[in-house]
Amino acid sequence: MVTGSLDRNVYSERRRGYQAALKDFNIPYRKEWVLVKDLTKKMGEEAAMEALKMKPLPDAAFITHDFSAAAFMQTVRKHGVKVPEDMAIAGFNNDT
Repeated sequence: MVTGSLDRNVYSERRRGYQAALKDFNIPYRKEWVLVKDLTKKMGEEAAMEALKMKPLPDAAFITHDFSAAAFMQTVRKHGVKVPEDMAIAGFNNDT
């Protein structure tokens, strides 16, 4: 999960929903899988680079900002990750 400051209600609530979804599917919540970033293009790219270093590679990324999700997706694709075959990516804020 890539999210903005957890001091903001919208992002803390999205994290809570992420935790609930993991619980529903018996997937353990791991703090190191939650990347708190400024939600910008640069931070989406940086979050992607952090995800690419994770072992095993995450099979999905939930990003609480569509623009950052697009930057994340472009970055992982540049590094050979097939979306959605290798890693599914979901943005969440309904930007147009």
